[in-house]
Amino acid sequence: MNIRKNIPGIRRKTIENLLKLYSKTSFEHGLKLNFIRTADVKISEIKGDKLVEANNLNISNVVVSFITPKKDIKENEVIIYLHGGAYVSGPIKYQVRFIKKIVAKTFIPTYIVKYRKAPEFTYKDALKDVMTIYQYILKKNPNQKITLIGDSAGGGLALSFCLYLKKYNYAQPYKNVLISPWLDVSMSNEKINKQVGKHDVMLGVPGLIEAGKAYSGNTSTKDPLVSPIFGNLKGLPKTLITVGTKELLIHDCRLFKQMAKNQNFELKVSEYVGMFHAFVVAPEVLPEIHEGFMEVVDYINED
Repeated sequence: MNIRKNIPGIRRKTIENLLKLYSKTSFEHGLKLNFIRTADVKISEIKGDKLVEANNLNISNVVVSFITPKKDIKENEVIIYLHGGAYVSGPIKYQVRFIKKIVAKTFIPTYIVKYRKAPEFTYKDALKDVMTIYQYILKKNPNQKITLIGDSAGGGLALSFCLYLKKYNYAQPYKNVLISPWLDVSMSNEKINKQVGKHDVMLGVPGLIEAGKAYSGNTSTKDPLVSPIFGNLKGLPKTLITVGTKELLIHDCRLFKQMAKNQNFELKVSEYVGMFHAFVVAPEVLPEIHEGFMEVVDYINED
């Protein structure tokens, strides 16, 4: 047995086992809220490093961490990052590290937004928090190019936010980057079933359904501002989606791709064979993770 050749496979299996231990346990048999929130990072404790600075702010009662490169800052561009966590938790340390790497590679200042979460709050509160930061940025510089980045639930929120902007006639962001986005909290896609779920080392349908209902509050889980897959895509900014073939949410991403084609919406969907949910945000211990990360960087840097 050539151990060197099998290192990527060993690493992949190790990561998958860790994800099963943490994430799968949180979702497979209902939503274990107290367990999943143990990994949350306090925004006030986010610190800079040798490449980036971190300033933790309270903007009209919305807590953010403003991550900036220590040199070569792109003055007229900014990123708003919306973390995943099924709308009930986060951010976690891997998401913070991911954004620090994004800032270091793109030289674009980034706001990590600690939006309000279910079950204490609903999608209306989350959208209002993102809107607060969006308006704050545009008030400082009306010509700022804003890119939204969201992973998992944060990807769904980013797209719902664009629908929210459209509904109330606000200007759209420059572009979106959605990493394994949760596009339908109703989990109504027929291809998402128990058999398919066995191949996803992170997510479980029962917990996601519970979280989706809490997030939607008294509103239908199929409302476009809750589940953006039910929205009209006309007028929304160009978008990149990265998704792994071993995750539940790939079925909604494929459906969304077909919708985009029918509505002339500029969308690129990149599927990574054998990869797990939100793999792009994980530490770069596999070639596919690095490849996905660099695709995101290149897309952000494109004019």
